[in-house]
Amino acid sequence: MKKKDESGRVSQKKKPRAKGRPARPSRADIETLGVMLDLLRKPAPLEQVAPGTRLALALTRDERNLILHNWSVSGGLTDAQLKVVQETKEPELSMTLADWEELGGWVAGTGNHARSGSSLRSRADRFFDRIQELLDRYRDE
Repeated sequence: MKKKDESGRVSQKKKPRAKGRPARPSRADIETLGVMLDLLRKPAPLEQVAPGTRLALALTRDERNLILHNWSVSGGLTDAQLKVVQETKEPELSMTLADWEELGGWVAGTGNHARSGSSLRSRADRFFDRIQELLDRYRDE
């Protein structure tokens, strides 16, 4: 509806906003959000380790069982490493980054070949995520 104000200008009456509909963000809000997202995307600096350095990861009971009961995961371990996992209730594997990367491939393959939504897939995915966090923290080049 058009109305004339005291100065003679025609002004538009604002339409009420629909209920449940959020207000449109301002340009400043969008720019601030963009800056925040850029900060989140920047990876943390990697910690440098000497090539061949062994990094340890304590296995959870679930990860230990996954290794012991799935040949497709245990294929990424040497006999000596597998023996440590078998004989210890709370094993800690110590391997180089290259070895962790290889084991991560075995674990990821197990998860990818499991049925969608199965407990095997979710257990393998959680284990892979822990290995990937280790790989994302260090570099040896």
